Amino acid sequence: MTLLYGHKRRKEALVAILAALCLALAVTGYAQERRVRALTLQVSATYHKALYEAAELLGGVRLGLEKFMVSSSPAQRQAILNDMARQAEGAQDDLSLLPSDHPALDGAIKFANQVSDYASVLAQQIGGGGQLSQDDLSQLQGLHTSCVKLLDQLETLAQAYERGELQFPVEQEDLRSAAQSTQDTQPLVSYPVLLYDGPFSDGKPEGQVQAPGSPVTQEQAAQALKDFIGAQRVSQVRLVGESQILSECYEFEADTESGVLEAGVTKAGGHVLYMLPTSAVDQVNLSQAECIDLGAQFLAAKGYGDMAVSYWRQQDGILTVNYAAQQDGVILYPDLVKLQISMANGLVVGLEAGNYLRNHVSRALPLPLVSEEQAMAQLNGALSVERIRRCVIPLDVGEAQCWEVTARFQGGNRYLIYLDTQTGQERSILQVVEQEDGILTQ
Repeated sequence: MTLLYGHKRRKEALVAILAALCLALAVTGYAQERRVRALTLQVSATYHKALYEAAELLGGVRLGLEKFMVSSSPAQRQAILNDMARQAEGAQDDLSLLPSDHPALDGAIKFANQVSDYASVLAQQIGGGGQLSQDDLSQLQGLHTSCVKLLDQLETLAQAYERGELQFPVEQEDLRSAAQSTQDTQPLVSYPVLLYDGPFSDGKPEGQVQAPGSPVTQEQAAQALKDFIGAQRVSQVRLVGESQILSECYEFEADTESGVLEAGVTKAGGHVLYMLPTSAVDQVNLSQAECIDLGAQFLAAKGYGDMAVSYWRQQDGILTVNYAAQQDGVILYPDLVKLQISMANGLVVGLEAGNYLRNHVSRALPLPLVSEEQAMAQLNGALSVERIRRCVIPLDVGEAQCWEVTARFQGGNRYLIYLDTQTGQERSILQVVEQEDGILTQ
């Protein structure tokens, strides 16, 4: 009887151990399945990112080829070719992350490699004082045609990928690489900006904003924000924190009839550094011209002085406009203010004033040593000039006073060419993109 009882206990223990082992295996298998699924999603996200980054970089190559044809300056052409070589190399790196069995991707890698090498060779040739032949120019024109076609193919691939009609196979080696590179990352803290591209809309964003004025208290900053928005529009202002991304700021939320506005007010001087709406605008009751005029009136009332309208863009019911300071009729592009204006009622709901606060000072503006006529005489002969005016533009280091020449290339795309008023040097070229929702530059 005792032996039978002992045997029964051992059997029950064995069953329990086997059950526990099966449960552990099931749990482990489930965990591994979840990890493989997570790694698969990570690899798919890598493919997605690589595809779109490659398309963006090749778009930069296309734009570089177009700017190259417009430029007449050897130094500018060399800089454009060097940028193209870097962008093509970056596109090649992104495309190499994707499975190359798709014909378009295989061709894209070869194209990016060809452009990178060829642009580098031509840049070195120009840097050494050499001239490009007509064959070189024809080859670049052919590369532009190929680039446009390739970008169309990549866009088609991206759209198919978004719809789930295209799947990139996930290999075991890709999963192993993803597992080795998996690590916790913290989101980057970034300064809120208004999404818009106009001439020099990014200005010179490096460094802190040294806002002028004496320190203000939290209460004074809140009152400054109410006065800026319009006291009659604001029902309540709440302090939600502090930051020092671009300047030491009090962070507020303001309740208005247009919805909640988020804003940062500098601790020095109590200047509104930025303001953003938290809700969309559904109605469009005013035209773009009316909103631009109301924005200019708003800035004048807030003491911003003489401002010139730069370019703008409409997104749903909000118009984002760049205004640049002016001095003696000269446009100061480093001193930009961006406004977001509700097209429902013309009220300002967004602001970005970092560049203005950082850069705005009275400048010594020497008279041009290069006349308008001399500047236009050195332009590419295929350009037809529409307008020319003086401005100051930001450089990587410092600023330059330039003639801003608006011109069309062979009757097609419009460009802004910036020629130094003191030396005649071609400082920058921007392509103007005219769309239904606004006018941008790239």
